[in-house]
Amino acid sequence: MRAIMILIFAVAIAGRGFAEEDGVVDAAGAAGAVGSTVEMVDIVTQVVQKESGPVFLNFGGVFPKETIAAVIFAAAVSKFPGVKEMEGRKVRVSGVVSDYQGHPRIVLREPGQLVPEPE
Repeated sequence: MRAIMILIFAVAIAGRGFAEEDGVVDAAGAAGAVGSTVEMVDIVTQVVQKESGPVFLNFGGVFPKETIAAVIFAAAVSKFPGVKEMEGRKVRVSGVVSDYQGHPRIVLREPGQLVPEPE
């Protein structure tokens, strides 16, 4: 009986670790969560900086067919050194998903919201 209880406890502890990662979504999952705070892990498909200054990291396709974008407005770009080299890299993005003209996006204000995943 004790062995069974230990096994159940071990499975419960292991399951907790997996459950924490269950909250992480890919680009499609994040795009479907407008209004929610998400943690997304996916590959940056395209990085674009507009003349007016904002940087767009597109996921799941290139603009205008991206699944979701992470946006860094001009005033915050200096907080994200190396952001232009993130194209093709797997990254972790966290923030609130909003909709802008039919395109889901996450606005990045602080560097901790954009973290490269280990290769």
